[in-house]
Amino acid sequence: MTAKEDRERERTSREMLGKYFFDMSKAIFTTMVATSLINLILSPNDDYSALSIALGGTLVSSIFAYIGYTIVKRK
Repeated sequence: MTAKEDRERERTSREMLGKYFFDMSKAIFTTMVATSLINLILSPNDDYSALSIALGGTLVSSIFAYIGYTIVKRK
């Protein structure tokens, strides 16, 4: 193998791993944030648990998106 093929393989691998973390970020956001906000709208009595789940989901989703961004942008 040449060095060019090795770099291309490494780049492809990084892109796939970065896309995985971006997809995990989207999945976490959808499941935790969207469903907790829907729950908050449907039953407004349980304010704090739904808001804490939404904030936690936003935080975890942001962490996974940052990890994916870092992996893709690494040289």
